[in-house]
Amino acid sequence: MPRLRRLTLAEQVAIAFMVGVVYLALIGMVAYSSVNQFAETTTRAERTHVVLRTLDETLAIVTDAETGARGFIITGDTAHLQPYLTARSLADRHVRALDAMLGDQARQRERLARLAPLLATRLALLDESVRRRRVGGPEDALAATRSGRGRSVMDSIRAVIDTMAADESGRLGERSARARESLSRTTFLIALSFFAAVVLGLLAALFVSRDIARRLDAEAEARRAKEAAEASSRAKSEFLAMMSHELRTPLNSVIGFSNVLLKNRSGRLTDRELLYVQRIRAGGRHLLSLINEVLDLSKVEAGRMKLDRAPVMLDSLIEDTIASFEGQLRDRPLTLDAEMPLHLTPIMTDPAKLLQVLTNLIGNAIKFTERGTVRVRVIADAASRRPEVIEVVDTGIGIPLNRQASIFEAFEQGDSSTARRFGGTGLGLAVSKSLCDLMRYDLEVESEPGHGSVFRIVLTSASRNVNDSSFKLHDSVTVSGIT
Repeated sequence: MPRLRRLTLAEQVAIAFMVGVVYLALIGMVAYSSVNQFAETTTRAERTHVVLRTLDETLAIVTDAETGARGFIITGDTAHLQPYLTARSLADRHVRALDAMLGDQARQRERLARLAPLLATRLALLDESVRRRRVGGPEDALAATRSGRGRSVMDSIRAVIDTMAADESGRLGERSARARESLSRTTFLIALSFFAAVVLGLLAALFVSRDIARRLDAEAEARRAKEAAEASSRAKSEFLAMMSHELRTPLNSVIGFSNVLLKNRSGRLTDRELLYVQRIRAGGRHLLSLINEVLDLSKVEAGRMKLDRAPVMLDSLIEDTIASFEGQLRDRPLTLDAEMPLHLTPIMTDPAKLLQVLTNLIGNAIKFTERGTVRVRVIADAASRRPEVIEVVDTGIGIPLNRQASIFEAFEQGDSSTARRFGGTGLGLAVSKSLCDLMRYDLEVESEPGHGSVFRIVLTSASRNVNDSSFKLHDSVTVSGIT
C-alpha cells in the first residue's frame, strides 16, 4: 500500500486558507440570514412604533382642535382657532398614513375604517359650534356643546384608538422578542467566527474612525464658518460706522457748492438751471439724511455709539425742535404745537440723541398727516415736575395693529403703499428705537388706521399709568404753535 505524500507547508497553508474561506462563507451565510431576519424584525418593530406614535398624534390633533374651538367659543379670540383650522387636514393625513402602514392587518384596518368617520363627525360638530359662536354668540355655541354628543363621539374615538394601540403594543412585544432571539443567534455565530469578528471589528473601527474624523472636520468647518459670518457682520457694522467722514464729505461738498450756485451772483444761471441746482441740493440732502440714519444704526449695532449726558431743559429742546419744522408746514392745512407743564425740572440725558429721536418722530408725524394737528405733549410728575413721558400725537393715516411691532425694524413701514405715497426708507423709527434703547428709554406706539398715532417716549423705568389724572399736571400750556 503506497504511503501518502506529506503535504508541504505551502499546501497546508493553502488548504487551511481554503477551509477557512469555506468556513467563513458558511458562517457568513448563516449570519447574513440571521442579520436579515433581525433587520426585518427591527423594521417591523419600528413600523409598530410609528403606528403607535401616529395614533397618539391623531388623538392629540382632535384634542387640540377641541381646546382651540372651546377657547374661541369662550373668548371670541380667533387666535385660538389655529389648531382647529389645521385639524381636518392633519387628521386626514394621519388616517392615510395609518392605512398605508397597517398593510394586510384585517382587524386593524376594520378599526381604522370605524375611526375615520368618527374623526369626521367630531370635527363636523366642532365646525357647528364655531359657526354658532360666530353667528349667535357664546351662549348659542355653548348650548350646542351641552348635548353631550361631542363627548360621546370623542369617547368612541378614544376607545378605537386605545384598542388599536393595545393591539399594536402586543404585536410590538412579539416582534421585540423575535428581534432579541435573532440578536442572540447572531451573537452566537459571531462568537464562533472569532477571527472574522476581529477582521470585521478592525474594518468597522477603521470606517468609524474615518466617519468621526469627517464629522469633526465638518463641525470645525461649521464653527469656522459661523465665526467668519459673525466677524463679517461685525466688520460690516464697524466699516459703516467708520465711513462717516468719507461718505459725508463729498455730499457736503455737493450741497455746499449747490448753495453757492443758487446765490447766482454772476446772474448767468437761468431759472431752469437754478431749478436743476435746487433739485441737486434737495437730492444731496436727502441722500445725506439716509446715510446718517444708516450710519447711526450701524454705530449702535457695532457698539460705537456713546452717550454724552448733560442737564437738558426739555421745554426749550422741544420748542427749538418744533421751530425747525416751520418751513415744512407752509401752504399745508396742518398745525404743529406743544403741550407742556410749566416749570419743568431738567433731566439728565444726551441732548443730541434725544433731539434726533424727537426730530424723527415729529418728521414722521408731519409726513403721514395731510391735514389736522401734530402735537408734542409732555407728561410730568405732579410733585417733582420731572418729565416722565413725551408723546407725539398726530391725526394722520394711522398704523394697522399687525404692523405696529415691525415698524421699528430697519426698512419697514406701515404697509407696502406707504413708501410709494409718502416716500422714505423706514430707517427713522429703527434709529429712534435703537437710540431710545441706548438711553434706556422705552419707545411705544398706539395707533388706529384713519384716526392717527401716538408715539410715546417713556423716560422713566417706573411703570405708572400715564392716563391717570393724578399723574398729569394740569397747569400745562400750549406753546410753539405753527400752522
